[in-house]
Amino acid sequence: MVAEVVPDRAQILHLMLIYQREGIPDVAYHLNYADEDIDKIAVASLISALDSFGGIDASDEDEASTNALETIEHEGNLVMIEKSKHFMMALIVTNRSDEVAQRKILNSLLLGIEQKYHDIWDTWDEDISVFETSMFDVLIELPLKPVSFDYIVRAREAGRPLPFNSREVGKAVVEVKSAIESNETVGGLVRSLDIPREIVIGCLQLMNQYGWIDFKVELGPTSHLKKIGVVDEDNPYGDVVIKFVDLCDGETSLEDVVRKLRVSLPAMKFVATKLVLDGVLEVVA
Repeated sequence: MVAEVVPDRAQILHLMLIYQREGIPDVAYHLNYADEDIDKIAVASLISALDSFGGIDASDEDEASTNALETIEHEGNLVMIEKSKHFMMALIVTNRSDEVAQRKILNSLLLGIEQKYHDIWDTWDEDISVFETSMFDVLIELPLKPVSFDYIVRAREAGRPLPFNSREVGKAVVEVKSAIESNETVGGLVRSLDIPREIVIGCLQLMNQYGWIDFKVELGPTSHLKKIGVVDEDNPYGDVVIKFVDLCDGETSLEDVVRKLRVSLPAMKFVATKLVLDGVLEVVA
């Protein structure tokens, strides 16, 4: 018998929506999940060059499908590519352990994007910023950061410029940012705004990534936490945190979980807060 090595869960590094204008790739937008620099034009050009040799096929309909070229390597990472009638979507990940699920998401997103813009082509002025609004659909399925309605939102003094050109995106961000002053939690913010929830959550993810806001969460001894993610085995807190997360079933209070582990409540409360903000735990009560 040969033991099979199961790779760690794939980390998403980058996502790009690419539109090809007369065979020349244009990156409609790029989402950076890892805060690592990437030459998005070079990656898009590589994908386009391979596509020009018939490597990527899309169906005659508006559905997304691929054929010969599905995955390429770039700087030690994997680039999964899906193509629809007008677009290609590239997802750069650390390994292919979640490939089946991630490809389903990419295909679903591309189908939705084709439907979203199906009636613009006859009058389109070739301004690719119009496609940036589909980014909010992407951020629901592949979030930059999990955002709970229980999170407390705090505005910061200044953030980095958002690398997007769409007036609709800019307007949504400004509207959400303006409402933060009168709303403490994400839930309150969503309820106070007359714009779709996915756009509010998407704006918050972008503003957090570019330093416009911070998230906080208040935990107490009677808080009930539930495991929704996995702790990295190389985490700086050791095995006790892995055991702690496994014991968080949504029915046991924080103080009771800590009591089972015989560790300090203040220390574990600090760690639990970070785990909630990292999307490993969620607050259920």
